[in-house]
Amino acid sequence: MEKYSCWSFICNKRYYLTHPWKWFKDLWRNIKDVYMRARYGFTWSDVWNWDHWFLHTTPNMLRYMADHGSAYPGHPPFETPERWHDWLHEVADLLETGNEEWQDAHNEYYDEYMKELSKKWQPWVADENGMYHVPAPKRTELDDKYFAREKELAEQGEANVRRAMGMLSEHLFNVWD
Repeated sequence: MEKYSCWSFICNKRYYLTHPWKWFKDLWRNIKDVYMRARYGFTWSDVWNWDHWFLHTTPNMLRYMADHGSAYPGHPPFETPERWHDWLHEVADLLETGNEEWQDAHNEYYDEYMKELSKKWQPWVADENGMYHVPAPKRTELDDKYFAREKELAEQGEANVRRAMGMLSEHLFNVWD
């Protein structure tokens, strides 16, 4: 699972070497994000992508609490630290299935599809009128398998997130350390 951080540079190093002002612009955005997190507890990008932020941050927080926490509720159904830790890990696992990255990692057609996708897109070509365009790729059986599996994983992830949110809402006031 990726760490969710304010320090993110979206372009590769080579791009920044040839576009140094872009690097300074991204650095300034990162500095503002660090300031906002320190002052307000969130950044603009957290607000714009709240679902993405929540599904990346909360599982890590719950796992950290389970692995490094020093307390547990001590009442049913969490009479022992082991039960509490297992529950925290279960909720984290369920929430994580809502991440697109998790879904891509569990789509057995993902790697093959991405390889084929990069081959399908051709450079600009001129038509009979001299107009340039990128020809649309033909849909293949691999495309159908990939998208069917993607849809299945997305539906499973949504159902798991709903289940996890129900579990969290039931025991929300126990989630502290």
